[in-house]
Amino acid sequence: IADIYIRYSYSKDELVSIGRPVIYSVVDSFSGMIVGLHVGFDSPCWHGASQALFNAMSNKVEFCRQYGYEIDESDWPCQEVCRELTLDRGSENTDSNITSLLRGQIGITVGNFNAYHRGDMKGTVEKSFDIIQSLAIPFDSGKVVKSPKKEDQHASRNSLYTYEQFMVRLIKCIIFTNNNRERVLSHNFEMSRDGVLFTSRSVWDWGLEQAILKPRVSTDRLRYALLPEAEATVRSQGVYFKGLYYNCNEIVRRGYLDRAKNIGRFKIKVRYTDISTNHIWYGDDESGELLQLDLTDRSEAYKNQIWANVMRRQEIVKEQLAILDESRFDARALLEMDIKQCDDAIRAESRHLKKSNAKGIQPGMKTLKHIEAVQQRHNEMQAIYADLSGADNREQAHRPAPQQSKQNLNDPTVISFQE
Repeated sequence: IADIYIRYSYSKDELVSIGRPVIYSVVDSFSGMIVGLHVGFDSPCWHGASQALFNAMSNKVEFCRQYGYEIDESDWPCQEVCRELTLDRGSENTDSNITSLLRGQIGITVGNFNAYHRGDMKGTVEKSFDIIQSLAIPFDSGKVVKSPKKEDQHASRNSLYTYEQFMVRLIKCIIFTNNNRERVLSHNFEMSRDGVLFTSRSVWDWGLEQAILKPRVSTDRLRYALLPEAEATVRSQGVYFKGLYYNCNEIVRRGYLDRAKNIGRFKIKVRYTDISTNHIWYGDDESGELLQLDLTDRSEAYKNQIWANVMRRQEIVKEQLAILDESRFDARALLEMDIKQCDDAIRAESRHLKKSNAKGIQPGMKTLKHIEAVQQRHNEMQAIYADLSGADNREQAHRPAPQQSKQNLNDPTVISFQE
């Protein structure tokens, strides 16, 4: 955590602080070259650590240009993928995150962890933090001191730099450190023979000349490898991941959903980001192709959300469904009791009716069904006339029909209102 408070850049009337940022640093253990950097305001997490690793393996010219600072590629020539990575025992550096990084197949083959409670095992990084903070953070800019005076204002009251201004200052200090920091103990016989200077930058450049480097990894492959990995289930409705459904045209074309429907569900490894639920990514190990899966309409209610909100919402839904299940059980018991009472009343009402002992189908049902249909249509048309004719003619529309003659009773479609 940086020993400085950052000024809120959108406050125009008053000096307001937004807190102390977290600095992530990636350092080459052989040359002492600071090859990666990330500064964020989240608590230490894998997202921030992965951003620092991405910065270590990507072009620094584009990175500095984001903050309005132009450099040459030779000023910070660090964009190579390392073969071995050593991390401290921070809560963000979990086994699953490192395993997913190695499975990304970008060139990193070994992931190490330092021993617990052994700060001397990461002295290179800690010393780099000390050098950077002593250079980049002046005393009168909201700097945090270990033993402040009681009469002094809190450091947050004197914040000077905005985030962008602090980043530019930090980048300048890193470039200065890389090009001027002495590395005497890193020199060997070959370096002395080749006239390598005693700076981190010189040792780094000499190491790149002597190394056999793999082709540089594309940005999308690098981003994919640094995302956390998890299991998803392919179902007939889509790819089911953490309670949400995803899909894309390529998944459908390959027949994944048909296979899940006809043969059975199966698991795949996907990558995701905790910032948004809109997309997940699937990497085909055979073809090396990266597929982006989008959130389907089935899970549209969780669109443009962070996963923390989704997990909370799903717990609320589970609670609501449990309450609904209990209420449905009570309502079903009441319904069964009500239906039983109605059935008993109907049986008592029809008990006096004569019941035939014949086993065949009852005759005359077709005629009676037709009569009932005509009568039902007549009643419905009377209701339509009443609604369309207005309040004045409503009584006339419901007036009983006149008594039909006896000869019309032979036609089952002609029925008097009384009948």
